[in-house]
Amino acid sequence: MTVQDDATPLKKIKKRHRRWPWVLLSIFVLIFLAAWLAVGAVADSFIANHGKNAMPVGPCPYSHCATVNYSPGLQAWYAAPTTRKSVVIIVHGYGANRSDHAQVGIALQHLGFGVMSIDLGYEGLTVHYGGGTREATEVVRAADFAHAKTGQHVFVIGYSAGGTSSILAAAQSSEIRAVVADSAPVSFIHLATDRFGAPTWVFSASPLLYSFFSSNATLGSLGSLPSTYATATLVIQGTADQTVDFSNGAAVSKMTRGQLWTISGGTHTSAAATCPTQYISQITHFFEAAGQGTSGNFTVNQSC
Repeated sequence: MTVQDDATPLKKIKKRHRRWPWVLLSIFVLIFLAAWLAVGAVADSFIANHGKNAMPVGPCPYSHCATVNYSPGLQAWYAAPTTRKSVVIIVHGYGANRSDHAQVGIALQHLGFGVMSIDLGYEGLTVHYGGGTREATEVVRAADFAHAKTGQHVFVIGYSAGGTSSILAAAQSSEIRAVVADSAPVSFIHLATDRFGAPTWVFSASPLLYSFFSSNATLGSLGSLPSTYATATLVIQGTADQTVDFSNGAAVSKMTRGQLWTISGGTHTSAAATCPTQYISQITHFFEAAGQGTSGNFTVNQSC
């Protein structure tokens, strides 16, 4: 046996040793990618399938109220305006339906506004939650319906995820003159990172995969608002909100160039119950200013 023959097995052994770190690194990367995709898939499956409210809708609480179809298969309670010209559309949040926040609608109707409380598609139809973008399109349809009834611009109050969809809708509709977003998150990804204290990249696969769980819908985010967004927006956020972190209020008001009403000690969508008189007075004055094109002169009264 020659010296060259003895060296050949040694070279093969060294080559194998050099290869092992790359094999281990490749395995680690594959495991990491699988876990990243799995986290996104689990989050998407939950979001797409847990929005429907199992509680019955019940009778309409408004005077002279009719149940209408504002879009094929989508129902709403509608009461025409009396002493005022415009309709206020009330958009429920994730896991709610049009019967939620009825007391706000009743108070606004007493002031002469028309009121339209809508069911979004994942509540009124057997479809998955549309990630906020599909729901925004439904809010636009509701605005078109109300505008066709009155010939006037409309106002929108959106709660929680319904507030996010309402802002996205206002970016698409010239009929929406003003939006009140009560306890609205920037996005569901923002909610998840706040809830679990995780960095954004942990859930960054969710937008990529959401269409597979939601009949081709996309996860909406206020981060996608166009720079031309100019709808008057009032953001309401409680400092003790355990569902939508308080930081969302400042972020949403900045993204919309809107005004922020901070409810000290307020929990999720609790402002209307915590300070009902101030709540109705504040949003009424805001809508009046927006209707006159002077929302820039509106000053938020931070008391509650």
